[in-house]
Amino acid sequence: MKTSHERLIPWAIFFVVFAVYAGFLTKNYYWDGITFAQVIENAGSLNVSLLHPSHLIYNVFGYLVYRAAYFFGFNPRAVSVLQVCNCFFGALTATALFYVFRSLFRSVHIAVLLVCLFSFSATWWKFATDANSYIPSIFFLVLSFYLILPGKKPTPGIVALTHVAAMCLHQLAIFFFPVIVVGLYIQSSDDPRKRFSRIAKYSVIAGVSTLGLYCLCFYLLTGSFGVREFMNWMTYYSTENGFVFNASQSISWTLSGTVKLFFGGRFSFFKEVANPLTILLAILDALVLIGFLTLLVFGLVKTTKGDILETSQIAFRQLVLICMVWAASYALFLFFWIPKNVFYRMFYLTPLIVLLGVWISRSKFLRSHRLIPALFVATMILSNFLFYIVPYSKVRRETPLGMAMEMNKAWTPKSVIYFLAPDGDNNLIQYFNPTTKWRQIHKIEPEMFEAELREIYANGGDAWVEHSAFDAFAKDEVLAKWMGERSNDQTTHKINDPIYNIKFVKLIPKDQ
Repeated sequence: MKTSHERLIPWAIFFVVFAVYAGFLTKNYYWDGITFAQVIENAGSLNVSLLHPSHLIYNVFGYLVYRAAYFFGFNPRAVSVLQVCNCFFGALTATALFYVFRSLFRSVHIAVLLVCLFSFSATWWKFATDANSYIPSIFFLVLSFYLILPGKKPTPGIVALTHVAAMCLHQLAIFFFPVIVVGLYIQSSDDPRKRFSRIAKYSVIAGVSTLGLYCLCFYLLTGSFGVREFMNWMTYYSTENGFVFNASQSISWTLSGTVKLFFGGRFSFFKEVANPLTILLAILDALVLIGFLTLLVFGLVKTTKGDILETSQIAFRQLVLICMVWAASYALFLFFWIPKNVFYRMFYLTPLIVLLGVWISRSKFLRSHRLIPALFVATMILSNFLFYIVPYSKVRRETPLGMAMEMNKAWTPKSVIYFLAPDGDNNLIQYFNPTTKWRQIHKIEPEMFEAELREIYANGGDAWVEHSAFDAFAKDEVLAKWMGERSNDQTTHKINDPIYNIKFVKLIPKDQ
């Protein structure tokens, strides 16, 4: 029987995690998040412009919450609404995992420790404070995982629905399919005759529901049911990304990406946020790290050979099997699919944490030195907070957002910015300068351009070219000369950091 104190723990986890996330919303925005926010703000109503095959209903959900915020008297930007929603789903995921860990390891101490390890791991923490569809999708995967834990009553219908919700929020959730099949198979060990019927029931409900929703959305978008067109739409991905077939690169990215799931940021970021409080926390972080290493070394020296793991760890073999299938399913796909993207690896963060929990719970060494894993988690939390989360919660100089804020002061509602090709950085700058007018150049004709410039300035505006248009002008000798005459000695804004190619150059008509 649980005490009143134990009943309060899940609530405490939710509110503490949510408060930490919401208190340090990132300003290093994920590029897709800005696109989602712009689509939501541009949608005049609940319409098909909100549908996207990679995250079928995410923008629909975001639009409803965004409009609800306005209904209750708030006036937020959509990106802020999506960020707060992710804080909410991130805290919900932490709370759900507490129930999972407590059920598995029969220890509140281990459950809280693992929740902290998960919630404040670098990549999850950052994305839980950003706008993206990964966090709510993984929340529903965690619910699905809870439903297929060994020893629980099989519920193929319910787990199908939670999995459908995850897949409709992000397509990558489809790779959880083998995990549920294995889970239902293990759960049905008491009645082997129902194994395949339960798996079939789950598969049919999940498959028909997901495919049906995709077909409906495709019809709403196109008004047709063309099979080839539907398949092309459903499997759409940006031409900039794709499969990678380079084993050495993929191995390197897999290993480094998995480490980056837990630790992120740079020591050089600390100088941007250094103050008496952060310096004190940095000293505390160093002391905790020293304490962790000291206890680990002395503990290992005193431990006799063969005293590390109990042989009874085999009791978790079914759980380990489910987690191995989960981790392998995603790791194998991501070995080939854009392996450099660390944030996709959040889809196999949970099984890694569970496997660590199995080790902690079955290890005589760690059970007799409980401070060691606790100090490790504390070190990770403080390091991520100081060198990653806090710096990214501020507008950093020499970044696209820093440039967007700088251009707030240079542009007016009558400013016109010309660009050749859209990209994530320009989308962000445009999003945070919503009153400006952005015009894409399809064909560069100096005479027509000159007339357009005169009209803009005659109406009290000004004109600018960003880097893609500027580079296109510079490649042509005639156009480069024409642009040079109109931009010579004019204002130029650019980011000096070489990892970014962002520049805005002011143009004026000739002889003005």
